[in-house]
Amino acid sequence: MTRYKLSAEVSFSRPSEVKGKLYMIPYKDHGQKVLYFDIDYPSFCKVSVNQDRFRNEYLSFDCNPSGYFSISINYEVEIYSFSKFENEENVFLSSSKYVNIDKFRRFNIPYSSLDDLLNKVTSFVRGSIKYDKNNSRVKSAFGSLIMGSGVCVNYSHVTIGILRALGIPARYVVGLIPYSTKEAHAWVEVKVNDVWFPVDPTNATKGIQYLKWAIGRDDADVRSKIWYRKPTSFDFSFNWYFR
Repeated sequence: MTRYKLSAEVSFSRPSEVKGKLYMIPYKDHGQKVLYFDIDYPSFCKVSVNQDRFRNEYLSFDCNPSGYFSISINYEVEIYSFSKFENEENVFLSSSKYVNIDKFRRFNIPYSSLDDLLNKVTSFVRGSIKYDKNNSRVKSAFGSLIMGSGVCVNYSHVTIGILRALGIPARYVVGLIPYSTKEAHAWVEVKVNDVWFPVDPTNATKGIQYLKWAIGRDDADVRSKIWYRKPTSFDFSFNWYFR
């Protein structure tokens, strides 16, 4: 079991009417328990917590500021096991907005076990995509392979495409690598027996205990969005507190 205490903040540096939908609230399931949760925001903001079809909670806000402001989400989380599989097979075996599994049916990867397959898929993806923050606009799984570069979103979409085409349920996850300070991260969870087993193809790791915000079919299901009336700038930061 691992416990984390964290403040996740989004700050706006230019006054403008701004609305948003933020997937920055910790996911609640058998493997991750939220011990404490609080939102700090200015009085000129209307804020609510909502839930989507995958039981992800997200923050909706509508603010009309006169200057700099920020919204903070503070929480303490325990991560103590993998998520249980709950009869979700069809949802995470099918094509989705950014993952067309028909494009991956020609991939033939011989393997002796699921663990062997995960190692081979991760190796293939890392050998096919070069990490490049400047090439993050293309999100489709097959387009990512053609482009040959991208970020964690691309690595995860390609991994999901290969696994689903082989008949193995796989889902997209967004959250944080512990003690990262500026960026969210995407990885994959794969059905192994009766649990969702985490695989991070970007960093070539398995069985990791990252802090999970949301799960979905691909990035389209869990993408945070911000709309503003006039040009503005915003930034994300994450402050971790050691337990």
